[in-house]
Amino acid sequence: MVSQNEVQITRYAESASMLRQARSYAQVRKWLNLGKKDGLYWGELPFVEKMGVSCWFSNEFTTGFCTCREKFPCSHLLGLMLLQLHQLEAFQSCTEYPSWLERKELPAEKKEPIVKNRRQETRFLLEMDGKRALERWIKDLIRGGLLQLPEKSPAFFEDMARRMVDAKCPGWAGMVRNFQKINYFESGVWQTSALEICVQIWLSIQAFEHTEKLPDSVKDQIYGLSGRIVRKQDLFDNPDTLRISDNWLVLGMIQDEEEEGLFRYRSWLHGTKTGKNALVLEYSTRFNPYVPAWKAGDVCSGMLAFYPSNWPYRAVFQSFQSCVPALAVSAAGFSDWKTAQQDWATQIALHPWLHDWPQIMQDVCPFGHETQRGLCDKDGYSWPLDAQFPENDWWQLMALTGSKAHTISLLRNNESVYPLGVWIRERYLPLKR
Repeated sequence: MVSQNEVQITRYAESASMLRQARSYAQVRKWLNLGKKDGLYWGELPFVEKMGVSCWFSNEFTTGFCTCREKFPCSHLLGLMLLQLHQLEAFQSCTEYPSWLERKELPAEKKEPIVKNRRQETRFLLEMDGKRALERWIKDLIRGGLLQLPEKSPAFFEDMARRMVDAKCPGWAGMVRNFQKINYFESGVWQTSALEICVQIWLSIQAFEHTEKLPDSVKDQIYGLSGRIVRKQDLFDNPDTLRISDNWLVLGMIQDEEEEGLFRYRSWLHGTKTGKNALVLEYSTRFNPYVPAWKAGDVCSGMLAFYPSNWPYRAVFQSFQSCVPALAVSAAGFSDWKTAQQDWATQIALHPWLHDWPQIMQDVCPFGHETQRGLCDKDGYSWPLDAQFPENDWWQLMALTGSKAHTISLLRNNESVYPLGVWIRERYLPLKR
């Protein structure tokens, strides 16, 4: 049975890899000069870094110090704590402190408190539990082979998705639910989609496990991916928040039901001055409906605050001035699929889990026949439409364009595109309002 003290120590670890490293240090043979005096415990770890490190901590596990350069509390200090917890007899009683500790003279400012927000501690433990469960699940899925996926019942995926929600990881729950969106009757195609989801899940797990090695901006992105929520007020109060003022064209809006009783509203915005893309994401329930202040095709003047990430995309209005229909608005777009693909590759490199990236294509023509529908550029290259693109929207697109080349806004994925609207004589007409 795990003791309360061990639970307290493991909560100090920022990630699973740090905790695993700490446990590897919790061995007597790796330490020298283990000692104790007046409620303080210390030891020297000679075979790490170049000169080795020295650590000490108090008996209450609330203060400590390490000579390494890692972020405090480090894996060396946590390893020493775990060693004391399980092998107390390894620490020899001493009449005086070691010389390196005496040179520190134990000033109060060196006794760094290991204190974290209790809510954050609880969430971290839930996330780690969910990460381990998802890691086992995806490994078992790969070992069994992707060919078994069409035989899986919806409950197989929904049970794991709900498990992720319980673990405070709704982002991972959404990734698992993506398996249910695959058309398994599309022979030779669904395997690619399934493998892509598996890779994205595994990559996110590994990134989450090694967050302490990542820059803060990437770390924020990984935490957001798993589902950590930054409160709007905290976002507004943060002086480092990226803020952009512009006239934002609402390219399109889609509402869907993520799970029973929980609705998701996505609005894709495009800055008419800056060319910056943004996603405004809101959730609601039947008992607390969300009523957007705009509709597709409107131009909203205001300042967007972007959530922390090395790839700022999701945002929320910090200040909102006005919202009017887009009577005459122009937007620069890509001239062909080749340049659009280069943009997509750039975005994927920054955010490998990206879906539904908005792009504006100039001079593309919709085409369709019995087996395929898509958009063709001036050079004759085409890109297929998303299988989920509604039939009514397709015929509306054909009616607006007359099967001729127009500037069209769309959502881009690895395998398909999802049109949002079309420009007719410099006026933007969304397919959904």
